Amino acid sequence: MYQNTRKHILSSYPNVVKLIMNDLQSLRQVGVALDTLRCHGIILARLQCSIPEIFEPVAKDGSCFRCTENWVKEFLYEHLSWSFRRATRATQKTPPNVDQILLNQFLHLSLPIHNCAIFDAVFTVNIDQTNIVYQPSNTSTFETTGSKQVSVIGQEEK
Repeated sequence: MYQNTRKHILSSYPNVVKLIMNDLQSLRQVGVALDTLRCHGIILARLQCSIPEIFEPVAKDGSCFRCTENWVKEFLYEHLSWSFRRATRATQKTPPNVDQILLNQFLHLSLPIHNCAIFDAVFTVNIDQTNIVYQPSNTSTFETTGSKQVSVIGQEEK
């Protein structure tokens, strides 16, 4: 009963589902490796900014909706037909319209992160010239189930 009531909690909010899907698809389009933690942060930011009231209703068992890892995986599979896949090749270094893609993604994510005070260690950037990786390279990412090629930025770098 718990899973069934929570699985379709966004069915009343198709526009929010579209926004989440667009955010995630635009990141995958440029080759960003999306693991469960990164997808969770993006989905949580969008939910807290667009429909914060979704976390308030209490179910019969006394629990409230929580955006868990399992829920994120089910969302990705149900709405995007994504499964966790191992990268098969490096993506292109820079897409031709990289500036526009980055600006669009910045604008899509900055407002929810600012307005909802989202802070996730995955998105932390260090600017004091210490040598840290901004986007750790992963050998796996969520990608459309059945894809023959899975491209990820940084796959060829050691």
